[in-house]
Amino acid sequence: MIIHERAINNRLGFFLKPAGHLLIALTFFMAGCGNDQETTDGENAGNKDQQSVAVDQCGVRVDETAWQVFADIARRHQSDQDVGREDYQVFADLPIMTQWKASMTDHLPSVRIVNWLDRTYNPDQKTGKYSSDRRQFSVSYAYTIDHLNDIDPLIKRFETEGHACNLMEKVNYWLSPDQVPDSLVVAFLPSKAEIRVLHQYLFVDTGVLRAGSMQQLENQLTGILFRARMQLHGDLPAACEGKDAVANSVRVMMNEGIIGIIEDQPGTIFDSSHPNLGDFNIVPEYVYEHGIKTINLFNNHLPSMLADEKVMQEKGRNLAKTLIASSSLNQGGFCMSATIAGNLGKDSLRATVGSPSAWLAAYQKAAKMNPVPAPEPYTVMDDMHMSMPPFDDSVYQGLQEILKQAFTAP
Repeated sequence: MIIHERAINNRLGFFLKPAGHLLIALTFFMAGCGNDQETTDGENAGNKDQQSVAVDQCGVRVDETAWQVFADIARRHQSDQDVGREDYQVFADLPIMTQWKASMTDHLPSVRIVNWLDRTYNPDQKTGKYSSDRRQFSVSYAYTIDHLNDIDPLIKRFETEGHACNLMEKVNYWLSPDQVPDSLVVAFLPSKAEIRVLHQYLFVDTGVLRAGSMQQLENQLTGILFRARMQLHGDLPAACEGKDAVANSVRVMMNEGIIGIIEDQPGTIFDSSHPNLGDFNIVPEYVYEHGIKTINLFNNHLPSMLADEKVMQEKGRNLAKTLIASSSLNQGGFCMSATIAGNLGKDSLRATVGSPSAWLAAYQKAAKMNPVPAPEPYTVMDDMHMSMPPFDDSVYQGLQEILKQAFTAP
């Protein structure tokens, strides 16, 4: 399932359908995470007096102002007090909401948020054209409203039980020192079922907070920050030809595989009552079946391409498209990264960040440590990475030559 959204720097928007055979659906994986630079001192100063933030010793600020205004509106509705569009406007125009709106590529206007809230509290109204955003936001808002009394304790837990410090520990582990923000703001606010990033701001939908777990949230926040600051960028594989298509396929596999490990994607689980996230499920055995298929696709298709440059030029894009269609870029990448982490250690995986050649070499070394013949994923439940085979030696060498040509700086 590939979902193309207006906003390219969100996370969790892909959790929309059951995904027993999908590790991840590509929401914005091929588009990057937008402009990731620190806000200026002037921007921070302009908002400082208007934001109620808690600061913990690890340099993570928690902003719950939007949540508190939203919760007040919801409780006034529940007590049959008079609430109208002007109240929704106050929510939509909060400083932290202005930052959140800026995370959209088209700088979302406040009136849309007002309309979404209006539809949430007046679901039977038929005015206006159909809007998938209006439906998705109103459904997500409704889930948060249904669990209104659960959110405050969860935010308090994030603030007081060390989760912010755990987040910074994971960020410091996976991001290079020059890419770690001086400070992070984790803003909890009702939105669509997703996590977003803009500069040093991490925006978490309160429904996602309620439906998941704290450790899962720490991992997902680390993953989206890694995506914004550490992934190796390049061209879309299916938009390339020949060797470039092959090289960029491996690059994307590396990016997605490392992020999958950071987020512990097969361990992702959500509250079954969530209207969008409740059916999300990953069957690890299916993931590793796709991982094995990924290696076989390379072993089967690359020899003829490596032997003839004309064949490589003609078939490179087709191989990339096949890898995309078979979910190999994400699932194959995850399985390869899991093999590195499982056989060589997580530090060895971290050492490959940003280098497809180093990542491929680490995988080949790790995969050659697996049993021969390789067991089926179903027979090694706790160590499914042991089922991953290495590349054929000639294919591995050919891939390394391609990667070195594509990604070695002149």
